[in-house]
Amino acid sequence: LDTAAWRIQAPAQGSRAPVAATFPKALDRGLLLRALNVTRDGKAVEGDVTIDDGETRWAFTPRQAWRAGGYQLVALDILEDVAGNQIGRAFEVDNFDTVDKSPNPETIAIPFTIH
Repeated sequence: LDTAAWRIQAPAQGSRAPVAATFPKALDRGLLLRALNVTRDGKAVEGDVTIDDGETRWAFTPRQAWRAGGYQLVALDILEDVAGNQIGRAFEVDNFDTVDKSPNPETIAIPFTIH
């Protein structure tokens, strides 16, 4: 999965409209529900997630209206597409390195701004 190919549509400040991320290919629905979230100043933003368009669109609606400023869409590197490819790692590539069994997956932060 290449996060550079994801498209983020940020809503206007003062609204509770969702921020949406669209992906070129379908991602695993179960992992989308737990491996993506929105943060501001290092703290999770409270809200609700919807997934649609055949698992190619993730939308997050905040519980409070958006404030102007910088936010991040944070993705855990365990996120997979339906073929098992993960962020930065193809499923069918032979890899004889030690498997990381850490309970704390790596995170990838994608910044976006509310105007």
